[in-house]
Amino acid sequence: MKYQNYTAKHFVTDAFFQKWVIAPDAETNAFWEDWLEKYPFKKSDVNEAREIIQVLGFTTDFKTNNDFVAVWNEIQANIKQEEPALTGYDIPVHSNSWAKQYQRIAAVLIGLIMISVGIFYFKPQKSHHITYTTNFGQIKNITLPDSSQVILNANSSLLFASDWEDSDEPRQVWLKGEAFFSVLKKKKATTDYAKFKVYTKNLTVEVLGTKFNVNNRRNNTQVVLQSGRVKVDLPELTSQPSVFMKPGELVGYSSTTNQVMKKPVNTQQYTSWLKNELAFNKNTLKEIALLLEDNYGYQITFADKTLAEQRFTGTIPGNNLNLLFTALSKLYDLQITQSQNHILIAPHKDKKL
Repeated sequence: MKYQNYTAKHFVTDAFFQKWVIAPDAETNAFWEDWLEKYPFKKSDVNEAREIIQVLGFTTDFKTNNDFVAVWNEIQANIKQEEPALTGYDIPVHSNSWAKQYQRIAAVLIGLIMISVGIFYFKPQKSHHITYTTNFGQIKNITLPDSSQVILNANSSLLFASDWEDSDEPRQVWLKGEAFFSVLKKKKATTDYAKFKVYTKNLTVEVLGTKFNVNNRRNNTQVVLQSGRVKVDLPELTSQPSVFMKPGELVGYSSTTNQVMKKPVNTQQYTSWLKNELAFNKNTLKEIALLLEDNYGYQITFADKTLAEQRFTGTIPGNNLNLLFTALSKLYDLQITQSQNHILIAPHKDKKL
């Protein structure tokens, strides 16, 4: 079978493979799942090709998809030196030689004919994209081109194309960090509504119109649905079917363990940051420390590892972390010392370990 000798580059240009990635059906799912069982050593090539197709935003117009590839090849033949790296994001491809070539080509295409290759769906002859970032401790309100609203949490980035109003294609954004989305339904020229997709490092959230929170930190991604209905796809797990969510549910994925979980939650705990509050419900001090590191830039050390397993419940103003430290120190008889952005949490000096 021809696919046995394919590399990621070949898979990207194959229409049947593209269809499986973009618009899978019973036929393509059955074929590729069976094929991967027969040729498991090709899984890394398949996963790399899937990532490239998804971040490039290929559609079911397979001829146009391959026209893009032809442009890459033409530019590749003329590349004399390394092009500047795309700032702001790491393009999610694996570190083989062709993937590195792809990154250079993508950087060239940005300046020539496309918008931000590797971050979201683009259309030829339009090259403008928008980037929003937040610092530690900062929250930013963003209005998208379709008037949907995004609240970007601290230490986060959001990228998207600027030309949604002229397109019936899916609206797509790329998130690094945490954000809350209030997505409006957008009527297409047909009777359907335009989809809205949020891409993170390891999963994709697809909706029509809804409100949801996405947290993409370290090696974990969580989606919490407040209203509406969403679909979550995990490209890294080829055997994992799409996960459909209902309001009040959380879907989490860890790329470290490759574990997916879905459970009912109190959504207010996960969106309290919208009101500039930190809401904890039996969270360990280790979990609290990670949140403070991610959102406020602190570096937190526990002098005694057992302290990290203590649990805390309460709601603290997000702009008054001293109140949190005071509460923890009194509740657990701790001595919390701070030197610039370094925080040491230790048992009180009069308390025996």
